Amino acid sequence: MKKIIKITESQLKTIIESQYKKIIKEERGDRRFRASIYVDVFVPETDNPQHDREIAKQKVKEIQKNIPNSYMGELFDPNEIGFDPF
Repeated sequence: MKKIIKITESQLKTIIESQYKKIIKEERGDRRFRASIYVDVFVPETDNPQHDREIAKQKVKEIQKNIPNSYMGELFDPNEIGFDPF
């Protein structure tokens, strides 16, 4: 019979990190990969595009706090450059 155990995101993160560290100690080390993640951030539009951009940047930085070893590159308006990955 399987049991369902409820854990928080924080507890899950701790479990994953401890398992990762255990595997790394037993193996040779890290192999680095890089991926790009695009995040759509929506902010209320004002008459000041620079202000809107700063608010969006703050929101992205909040998201970034949850992603270790992350880097935020250029923040852009997809409509300005015609970019739509979907």
